[in-house]
Amino acid sequence: ADLRATHRMAFVLNASGQRWRAARYLFRLLEKGDIGADELVLLGNRHIAVSLPVPPEIDARQENVDAYVVLAIAKRAVSEQQWGEALTLLRELIVNRPELVEAHVQLGIVLQEIAKLEKRIAWQAALPADANRHPDIWVLRGNLLQHQDHIEVAARCYGEALRLEPNHRQANYLLGQVLTSLGRGEDAAPFLARAEKVRQLEQLLLDIYLAPHGHENAELCQQAAELCRDVGRYWESLAWTDRAAEIVPDAEWIAPLRDELQEKLAKIPPRTDRQATPLANLDLDEFPLPEVNTEMIAEAVSAISPQTPI
Repeated sequence: ADLRATHRMAFVLNASGQRWRAARYLFRLLEKGDIGADELVLLGNRHIAVSLPVPPEIDARQENVDAYVVLAIAKRAVSEQQWGEALTLLRELIVNRPELVEAHVQLGIVLQEIAKLEKRIAWQAALPADANRHPDIWVLRGNLLQHQDHIEVAARCYGEALRLEPNHRQANYLLGQVLTSLGRGEDAAPFLARAEKVRQLEQLLLDIYLAPHGHENAELCQQAAELCRDVGRYWESLAWTDRAAEIVPDAEWIAPLRDELQEKLAKIPPRTDRQATPLANLDLDEFPLPEVNTEMIAEAVSAISPQTPI
């Protein structure tokens, strides 16, 4: 019953666009050995769009529509660059459900595209405390600070995103970029390399997801297993190895890789082995955290309200 509830929660969060929250439930299924092929792909690539079936007669602006449905519709509007529609839905949603951090993330993406700098600063000041636990919030903060030429603070923001999610492709790439601009090319190189490796893995997982019976292709499963191993995601690597073993049990690569992974997993690491990531070799405390101007919070909340023009 517990795992059935975990499957349901992962589905609801994925379908409503809360992919970061869903990852925790998907990883729990992976640890328990009860994860499906599509769930394994969605754990590995949270950029894959998962559509929530919404009947055409539902108007997301109506008060009686579930907040998760509104969020799913708003996130789809963001992905389709329908900025006005997304803005209207997200501002109303945040008024009614300010604790939905994903709504703040999506609003930040919209404002980054269409709003003036002061509105983006107001968005940051109005974030709820729980927003600091979402890596995309830190990346948006970093983007904002980098735009203001606060390069070292931006570097810290990208690093904080990676503390939460070492597999964040954009955060790895952007931290590599800002370190390069600070004249620290040697520190930057591993982050840029990891961003590329994660990009390759996410593209492969998308190919598996979209191809008919992609998860039954032993060659693709092998590639996924090896790429997951390379970025320190040993649980996922073992799951892809096991899937390949069901298809080609006598493949020569399976036993050595499985032995290697089981040795690493004997220590019960988290989803990602932090020592296998470049952040393990960078002291983030070298870079300052962004300052919070508490005096502008009330003004900020007003600035992002549905009645205030962008």
